[in-house]
Amino acid sequence: MKIARYFDAAILKPDMTPEQVADAIKEAISFDSYTVCVRGCDIDLAVKMTEGTNTKVSCVLDFPYGYGGLEAKRADARAYAAKGVEDIDMVMNYGAARGGAWDVVEAEIKAVVEEAHAKGVNVKVIFETSQLTVEQIKKATEVSIAAGAGHYFVENTQMERVAKACSYVQLMTYDLRSGFEREAGHHTNLFPTPGDRLNGSVQASVEDFAAAGVPKDKIVIGAAFYSRRWDGVPDVNHGLFQTAATTGQYGPGYTDLYDEYINKNGFVRYWDDAAKAPYLFNGSTFISYDDPESIRLKCAYLKKEGLLGIMYWEHSCDPSRRLLTAMADAMLHA
Repeated sequence: MKIARYFDAAILKPDMTPEQVADAIKEAISFDSYTVCVRGCDIDLAVKMTEGTNTKVSCVLDFPYGYGGLEAKRADARAYAAKGVEDIDMVMNYGAARGGAWDVVEAEIKAVVEEAHAKGVNVKVIFETSQLTVEQIKKATEVSIAAGAGHYFVENTQMERVAKACSYVQLMTYDLRSGFEREAGHHTNLFPTPGDRLNGSVQASVEDFAAAGVPKDKIVIGAAFYSRRWDGVPDVNHGLFQTAATTGQYGPGYTDLYDEYINKNGFVRYWDDAAKAPYLFNGSTFISYDDPESIRLKCAYLKKEGLLGIMYWEHSCDPSRRLLTAMADAMLHA
């Protein structure tokens, strides 16, 4: 075993000159290091110098404090992935973690993962463990391994090894159409449906993770208490699978949908029976969401398949508790 093949050679000192960086990269290549881990400003140099060698390029993101915020993290991840890195080592926002703002931590990790995995780039999450309690470290680990549900995730993750170390694996089976997708369509549908170019679904995600080595009785699927919204959608097929003028923005939470949108103010509720998913359309705006009917069907599916359970994102989107009540009833009584 050649130990250097397990090294990420860190070339990260903030005051390094380009010449010093080049010398350090050259030395790492001579050791046959698996990667050189560089600052964002040094990625192009590292990619050029490692071309034709066994050494790959990784980089840090939001190093060393992790407080750049979601949009900055997302933009950096998109830029770095496009430059040809093998891995992105992002720093978790440990100030948010220490303050218990785990929704912020998870959203930032998810944004980076979305951008990186779209280009086939792996993501590692760096914890400043000296700044965290044992319980915070445990929670940070759980948040970091909450699994994106796309097929790309199992292609870039050794899930059979992860599953052995985890009591459960939560699949984020929402945002199956996410913030960079211009085709209006379902973002949290139970089953595939004809005409869906992306072909994503809860069922497909479960099957992908099971095939990758995750026991079904460790799998938790996800429901969406929020919606995804596309504007400028052609009035064809009630907007379903049409190219929009916008990408899939965050839409209203379910309580707001119930009060202001579902069969109100020009919006009509439609049901895709193949996908087992509702959606709204008013002639130009398309909204994908979960409702009590789709959640009951998800709960029936997970029981039939022997899955561990269901989770949701996120609690404040439905202060009426209509979706949570439907979920509880389906799990406890159906």
